[in-house]
Amino acid sequence: MMESISSDVLIQQCIALVHSDGNELWDKIHELRERGTRDIYDQCVGLCVSDNPCIRALGVDILCQLDVRTNDPRKQFHKETVDLFLKMLATEESNEVLYSLGVGLGHIDVDVD
Repeated sequence: MMESISSDVLIQQCIALVHSDGNELWDKIHELRERGTRDIYDQCVGLCVSDNPCIRALGVDILCQLDVRTNDPRKQFHKETVDLFLKMLATEESNEVLYSLGVGLGHIDVDVD
């Protein structure tokens, strides 16, 4: 059913649901993660620089497992996502966003060598 909804609309629906506690938000997040397109990536990077910490956390929550269908453990946005998350970690003050970053980095194979 969500396949017929554009990614732009799904992201806007996620933003509208960001304060909800139900599964509807996470169902939409999972759909966006599976689609894993460059456009979704770029829009989520935009969410990560929002003035609203809930929106920043949403961006991280989507990005941390974007493109989950690929067999490549490095995924197409791996380096960009790690770089973004580490940059955010250096300046972020919101506990909600820091939590999402911690969980998100746990989902990503981060090689700091």
